[in-house]
Amino acid sequence: MAEPATTEPATTEPNGGQTTPPATPPAVDPVKSAEEIQQEFLSDLGFQSADELKAVIDSQKAAEDANKTEVQKAQEELAKEQASKGELNDQLLNANAQLAAFKLGVSNDHLADAVALAKIENVDDIGKGLEAVIARNPQFTGQPVNNPNGSAVVDKNLGGGNQSVTAEEFKSMNYQQRVELFNVNPTLYSQLNK
Repeated sequence: MAEPATTEPATTEPNGGQTTPPATPPAVDPVKSAEEIQQEFLSDLGFQSADELKAVIDSQKAAEDANKTEVQKAQEELAKEQASKGELNDQLLNANAQLAAFKLGVSNDHLADAVALAKIENVDDIGKGLEAVIARNPQFTGQPVNNPNGSAVVDKNLGGGNQSVTAEEFKSMNYQQRVELFNVNPTLYSQLNK
């Protein structure tokens, strides 16, 4: 037969089963000098001295400053290019407007005026603006324009020259028509007003 296993009786320690700590703690220097703390910190970062760390920080700042100036230079170049592009776009729009005006029959003498008025008339569609301007100003196409009295106004008779109003027509003019004749052709007005 097998014998039953025996166990040894449990022992209890006098402090209630807890082990007691050693009488003296391990040797730890509770007070480190500031230099020692700084040196530990620097060595943890991988540097030998504070001057070495400062040199790395200064070089990083210089690199950032150089990058900022490079970025600023790039921004200035971009602004110049955008301004140049804007000028080229304006020139292209103006050239297209002049071409459209030529196609509509605007004379070279009135080209700049017609284009400027068309831009004001219709900013979105220069062609429609030119059509409206020419409708109001047919002289831009070289077509003669009539005075209120029906006589033609062309470059040759604006300052005098050929008599376009007879004495009978002058007598039948109202005051406004006579003022207009005086403004257009003062010499003829003086001759007819005798």
